[in-house]
Amino acid sequence: MKVTASLKNYGRPARKMRDLIVLVKGLKASQALSQLAVVSRYGARDLETLIKSAIANAKNNYNLDEKSLKVTGLVVDGGTVLKRWMPRAYGNANRILKRTCSLEVILEGDELKTVKRVVKKDSKKEENKKEQKEETTKTDEPAKKPEKKPVWSEEEKEDLLKEDKKVVGGGQNWAKKVFRRKSF
Repeated sequence: MKVTASLKNYGRPARKMRDLIVLVKGLKASQALSQLAVVSRYGARDLETLIKSAIANAKNNYNLDEKSLKVTGLVVDGGTVLKRWMPRAYGNANRILKRTCSLEVILEGDELKTVKRVVKKDSKKEENKKEQKEETTKTDEPAKKPEKKPVWSEEEKEDLLKEDKKVVGGGQNWAKKVFRRKSF
């Protein structure tokens, strides 16, 4: 079964990411992770996390065996291009293209065999639990929680009021300060 994980608008150019893909394509997932751990290129860490994400998807969503997973495909496409400019001499401007890419990892593996467990149930225990649940639901009423209000001391209230006055009015003589300024 095939499982995919994708990363869109990754901030590296597709041209640079394609160099990393050659190292990983066709390997088992565990070998691919160990190969990327050794590589010192910039996008290696992010490609490693993408492969880990694909492994988690396979394990949790599709019930595949981790040991049988193999990297069958890695697709790198160009993403959106951010266009910027840099000022140059004599009033000119050069264009700067900040390229992004979209990555997609495709893993393939075998399904785990699930064993169904038969659980013996005691009818007496179930009846007792049901009775207890019914009793608890009948007697319980939703309790109202009292709202907590902040408690301020008199000194803190005065300090807050002084700060508010400073911000709003700036004191009693704020108009004198404004009109005292000289204009040329």
